[in-house]
Order: sequence, then C-alpha cells, then structure tokens
Amino acid sequence: MSASIAYDVIVVGAGSMGMSAGYYLARKGLRTLLIDAFDPPHREGSHHGEPRLIRHAYSGDPVYTELAVRAHRLWNEVEELTIPDSFEAMYEPHAGYLYSERCVEAYRQLALAQGAKLLTYAIVRDVKVHQGEGGVTVYTADDRFHAGAVLLTAGAWFSTLSSFVNLPIRAVRKVVGWFETSGPGFDAGRFPGFTLGTPEGGFYGFPNIGGAGLKIGRHDGGIPWAPGETLAPFGSRPEDEADLRRVLSAYMPKAAGRLKQGAVCKYEMSPDEDFIIDQHPEHPKVWVAGGFSGHGFKFASAIGERLANLIAERKRDDSLRPFALDRFGQLAK
Repeated sequence: MSASIAYDVIVVGAGSMGMSAGYYLARKGLRTLLIDAFDPPHREGSHHGEPRLIRHAYSGDPVYTELAVRAHRLWNEVEELTIPDSFEAMYEPHAGYLYSERCVEAYRQLALAQGAKLLTYAIVRDVKVHQGEGGVTVYTADDRFHAGAVLLTAGAWFSTLSSFVNLPIRAVRKVVGWFETSGPGFDAGRFPGFTLGTPEGGFYGFPNIGGAGLKIGRHDGGIPWAPGETLAPFGSRPEDEADLRRVLSAYMPKAAGRLKQGAVCKYEMSPDEDFIIDQHPEHPKVWVAGGFSGHGFKFASAIGERLANLIAERKRDDSLRPFALDRFGQLAK
C-alpha cells in the first residue's frame, strides 16, 4: 500500500452534489480529492436521464426558495464559465431546463481546472476519524488517502458506508419514458415542464425537446434497490410503461403516442423526502449530504457552495437547520 496523501478535503461520491462541492472547495484554495466508484457523469447514480426543472416557486420550508434563487444564479455563472471566449450566444430569459449530465461534466471540468483531483472507479471501503488534529483517512480497495475533513455525498450508494454512518436513506428504482406526441402543441417553447398530483400518483415531465418526445416520470413509488443488485432495465416490469401511459392517456392523450425511449435511474430518499445536510453525529470532521432525489438536482449548485462554505469556515449554517440529522432521532452511528 502506498503512502498516505494529504488533502484538505476528500469528497466521497462525485455526482451532482459532490462534484459541485468539489469545485467550490477547490475554488477556495482547499486541496480537494473527489472519489467516485464510476466515472462521472455516469448512469449509476441519480443525476442522469437529462433535463431537470429549475424553478423558484416552492412549497415547504422557505429555505427551499432561498436555495432555488441562489442555485439559479450559480447555474447561470457555470453557464458563463463553460462557454469559450470565441463563442457568441443569444440571451433567452425564460430558459427552464438543466441538462443534468452536462451540468456534472461542467462542474468536473471546473473543479479540475481549480486544482482538484478526481479518482474514478474507486470504491470507498472504510472511513477512519483520528483524534485531535489527526484528520480523516479514507480507504479504497487499493489505497488510502488522508485529509483534514471528508464530505460524504454517496447518493443511492450510502448503504455501502453503513458501518461508518447509517443514514435513513433508501434507494429505489425509478423509470422515465419519452412518448411521441401528436402535433406541435407539446413542443418546447409551447408546452411547459410540469408536475401532476393525480389519483394515480405524483408525476412530472418535460415538453418535446428537439424531437425526443414528451418525457414523463413518476415521483412516488418505486422498487427498493441496494448496491450490488442488478438494476432491471426499462420494460422488464409491465408497469414501467403502463403507469406512465395511463396518466398520459387520462390527462394528455395527444402525448400518449409510441414509446420512443425508456430509462431507469435511482432515487435516494429520506423518510420525509427533505434533504440531509449535517455533520456526522459523532465526528465533526465528517459532513454528510444525501436524500436529494425527486427534487434535489436543481439545488446542486447552491448546495455545493453551501457545503464548501461549511467545511472551509468550520461553522454551522442555521438556515440549513431543516436538513439536520437529529430530526430522525438517534441514529445507529
């Protein structure tokens, strides 16, 4: 085993939240290592499947609206930083989509440009916290890495860290489908992104963007999934298409045409569907952030920034109190 390498922060899980945090940590001058079990952006987490809604109107705790406004400003900043100087662009004031994989790729490029390191295809096996100023050691199958602090953003893979922190996060298999529409009425620019609360369940979707078809997915329900299990492909269960088509036929029949494409992803859900952003209950050098699926991606820029601030400044942010771990009572670890 090679000698330990010293970093200021190690980020375990380089998806939407982790990659964003990695960029803002590196931008602050902190020596940052991002570790991911795959090569982001990839299809093993919760960030693929493309467009995500970005909106300011939000029910629930006011912190969501505050985060949404800040996130929108930061997404605009990222858009500016990833456009070469030689490009010319037209300003469109009412844009409303985030292409999730492109966003993760943009933050990856920005983080590396700021000096962050990225280790791919490395599964974290254990985390050890040392007393005093000893920092934290993160162990992979082949190496170990030492840092002053660690941020765990493992998404649907949090259960692989259950020996160290047992968060109340469950991972579920979710499906989305793209359906052929009749006429231009469902095209982007004419039809909005949408959410539907129906007797059949909660659904969300997007207009026909570039001929891809109307996209629709279901927010509630889902089949439990655990790391190491095979993720059944779209269509392996009859309800994969049937649930989506049933709702389209009832509420948008002209968008219930031929299934053009189906995809499967993973949600990582907390019991109350609110986020988890907090320090480890026993180790203040360790931060955890999870439970974002279903409505979290739009906030990734602002949450990454907040996480970087929390770690760099080593103090709490009272506005994030609704996401504290103690709302679930005593945790196992």
